[in-house]
Amino acid sequence: MALPNLLTATIITGRTAYANVTTVTSNVLVNPASSGNSFRIVNIMAASTDTGNTSNVTASVLRSGTSNYLGFGLSIPSRATLILLGKENPVILEEGDALQMSADANSRIWATITYEDIR
Repeated sequence: MALPNLLTATIITGRTAYANVTTVTSNVLVNPASSGNSFRIVNIMAASTDTGNTSNVTASVLRSGTSNYLGFGLSIPSRATLILLGKENPVILEEGDALQMSADANSRIWATITYEDIR
C-alpha cells in the first residue's frame, strides 16, 4: 500500500512508546511493511536512571537494511534526560522502517518516543 499524503491524511493518532534501551541495538518503534501508514516521530527522550555514571545512547532509523543515525554515542549525565529529537525536526518512519536504539550499559537508559500515526 502507498504511504499517505501528509496533507490529505484522514486520521492522525497521537501515540507514545517506551523502551528499556540495552547494549544490543534493538527496534524501539517499527512501522510494519504494507501498513499504509507513516509515523511522524515528534519527540525522542532518553533518561538515565544511573545514580553515578554518565551513559551513552545511540539512535538510528533502519531503512532498507541501512542505519541512518540520528545521534551516535551521545552522553547523558547520571539522573538526567536528553532530548534527542524535538517537534521542530520530526522524522518520518515509512513503511518497513524501524527506530533503533542502543546504550553502553543495560538498564540505565529508558526511552520515550512520541509520534503521530498518520493514515
